[in-house]
Amino acid sequence: MPESMEISDAAKSGDGSVNNVGIKMTGKFKCPDCSQKFDSVKAKELHWKFIHDPTRHQED
Repeated sequence: MPESMEISDAAKSGDGSVNNVGIKMTGKFKCPDCSQKFDSVKAKELHWKFIHDPTRHQED
């Protein structure tokens, strides 16, 4: 990674283990249907709506 590149804390995930790849470890609100964590209830609700909601219409 170039030295001039700076990655914000909001963009970081994982803790170095294979089990937590892509998981936001600092999130306080856990999705009830998967292992994702979010910084706000609103973010968790939007995730659930677009990823897990079975009533949401999906086009093939």
